[in-house]
This record gives sequence, C-alpha cells and structure tokens, in this order.
Amino acid sequence: MFARRAASSGVRAPARRIAAISDLPFEIRPCQPGDLEAVYRICLATGDNGGDATHLYADAKLIGHIYAAPYVLFSPECGLVVEDGAGVGGYVLGALDTGDF
Repeated sequence: MFARRAASSGVRAPARRIAAISDLPFEIRPCQPGDLEAVYRICLATGDNGGDATHLYADAKLIGHIYAAPYVLFSPECGLVVEDGAGVGGYVLGALDTGDF
C-alpha cells in the first residue's frame, strides 16, 4: 500500500510505503494516562510529515512531550485511541478550549 501526501506548494511528495491495516478486531476508546507510552511511540513514528521522525530527535520522547503528552495528561476526556490485540495503533487528541488549555 502506498500513500501520497500533497505538499503546500501543490507538488506531490514521492510515494512511500505504509503499514498494512491489521486484520485484528479493534476498539476505539477514550484515551487514558496508561496510553502515554503508545502515544509517544506513534507520535515519533509519524512526526516527520507522516513518516518516521526518529532521525530528527536525539530524545525519542521530545516530539511527544510537545505535541501529544499534554493532551493525554491534561485533557484526556477529549482524546480517543484505537487499540487491537497488538496494542494502541492510533490516536486523536484535542482540548475543549484551546485558550484555557
């Protein structure tokens, strides 16, 4: 399976291989503080314009500290994760009021 992502200039990025979707049954459920390690992992794995950002950060948790962990810790009621037998494979996070957050 290949994915293409449109750049802001309108030029298409080269195709890159993405993981196949699991055949395991999954559940979408509220985010919990125990999901934090998985959220860090996913954030790093997708932090370079949807691709692996490992090569960009000496601290593997840095990108998660900035972009994801605050939502998991301070606004978990606005987050969801998708989980199957292999673990958490995705998330969506938000805040009720960005200004207050």
